[in-house]
Amino acid sequence: MAKQLVVFALLSRLFIPWVAGQGADFTDPIHMPQPLMSPVRIQQSLTLRAWEEDPRWPPVGVRPDPNRPRSYAFLSLTFENTTLGPVDVLIHSVEIRSAHTGEVINSLPGSPLVLGPLEIAPQQYLLTSQQSYGAHRTLVGSLTYTVAGQTYTLTTSPVPVQDH
Repeated sequence: MAKQLVVFALLSRLFIPWVAGQGADFTDPIHMPQPLMSPVRIQQSLTLRAWEEDPRWPPVGVRPDPNRPRSYAFLSLTFENTTLGPVDVLIHSVEIRSAHTGEVINSLPGSPLVLGPLEIAPQQYLLTSQQSYGAHRTLVGSLTYTVAGQTYTLTTSPVPVQDH
């Protein structure tokens, strides 16, 4: 019985990623597959949501404050460690850029991330600003990270800034 489990475990590690890749659409550059050598897989691709609040009308229950953030961007993605050991992921940058000019509008500094064995780790980043994103109207989010000496950059598709 134990011998059958070992054989099944080996076969599933070899064939399930291959079968899962069959029929996948790799024409979209945002959803390009990670190399098979990488111990980390992107389970949920990088997504961006951006919105802006009218500074004259604070949210219900919040006192008017001229220093309150008025522009928000929310980036999320999910890393998956595909190995039986811990993996170090170094996040270099999280950036919001203008889709038209490529200018960096807002960013967060890098940070280390340690993924435990077979861990699925959702990551969420909230970037706020007292300046309006309104002049840009369309934003793109990007995240640059390094795993096992390889550097990767994920980029979202352009997203319009919503008014709230």
